[in-house]
Amino acid sequence: MRQIEITKNQSGQRLDKFLRKYMKEAPDGFVYKMLRKKNITLNDRKAGGSEMLQPGDQIRLFLAEETLTGFGA
Repeated sequence: MRQIEITKNQSGQRLDKFLRKYMKEAPDGFVYKMLRKKNITLNDRKAGGSEMLQPGDQIRLFLAEETLTGFGA
């Protein structure tokens, strides 16, 4: 599991756009599938991807470390 805290510079963008930048090599379908399966949460809640990020938000990625490094995270 990896936890990301959103900074002031990262805020103001949609969650799905942030995740696509964070995991550059991951296909878009993978990101949305992980959101649907609750493998990616925002502030300990299920997220759809359209949420606007605010400073201090917590994103948790319940993915294997090998998967994250394979996707460029």
